[in-house]
Amino acid sequence: MTYFYLHMILIVVAMIFFLFEYKKEKKIYQLILLIWIPFSGLRYISDNRIFLIGVGIFQFILFGLMLFFLFKEKKSALDKSSENKQADLSEIEKEEKEKEVIVDDSTNIK
Repeated sequence: MTYFYLHMILIVVAMIFFLFEYKKEKKIYQLILLIWIPFSGLRYISDNRIFLIGVGIFQFILFGLMLFFLFKEKKSALDKSSENKQADLSEIEKEEKEKEVIVDDSTNIK
């Protein structure tokens, strides 16, 4: 079995995997990978240097976009989790203040 056939099998498996992942999670970087992966097989179409450079530049652009959206989603997830933590902390502080008020009222009873 030649590298061409192995590469084509890996392309198909990867495309199926990222198609299911994109349907499940709807993340943009998975869609970009779904587009990017088949372009790796284009190197077998032609040995023209300009064609290969063009494909390489296009893949590099897709790689940059994939990284951008991957880290953008992680950053937004971190921001949401930090907002949730701050909201939880403010609720805990409110409950503690309410407990202090109740304790203060009970000690002042004569």
